[in-house]
Amino acid sequence: LIGALSEFKFGVTRWLLLHTNLGLAWLFNTSFSLLLVAGSSALVVGLAPAAVSSGVPEVMAYLNGE
Repeated sequence: LIGALSEFKFGVTRWLLLHTNLGLAWLFNTSFSLLLVAGSSALVVGLAPAAVSSGVPEVMAYLNGE
């Protein structure tokens, strides 16, 4: 799924660069990236709130034998 989304994003951006102007390609690329970030954030907040932390404290505790 990630590969397909990446291919779509860069394919459309490449097409926009060749057939329209740079501003429209930049706007699409930025908007699509923000949409993906918002979607992944919504999934974490809604479905897996335990995945919010970085995990560093847990790994340090494990390595210290706690």
